[in-house]
Amino acid sequence: MPDITQVADVHLKTGFKFSTYVKTTVPISSEAQKVIGISVDDHGIMRVNGGSVDSISIKTSLHDCMMWLAMFPRAMFVAHNGRRFDFPVLVSALLNTH
Repeated sequence: MPDITQVADVHLKTGFKFSTYVKTTVPISSEAQKVIGISVDDHGIMRVNGGSVDSISIKTSLHDCMMWLAMFPRAMFVAHNGRRFDFPVLVSALLNTH
């Protein structure tokens, strides 16, 4: 199962956003790098479209995301390829993060 590389949310009415980049534990395939624009160099530095970004652990990212979501009484997850890819990866990360 691939790692989550970014957790991002937006509140559609206010435009309030949450976004974190996640340290990976498995290499990002070259095919995935082309699609998502995210790579990790030989020194472990995460890059998005060529620029370096800060990244945090999946545990911290998911915790921070849940705290952000708690500010809103009703939340809905929407993803382009959710059923076949994003949601299974997210559920796996949630089940494997203690």
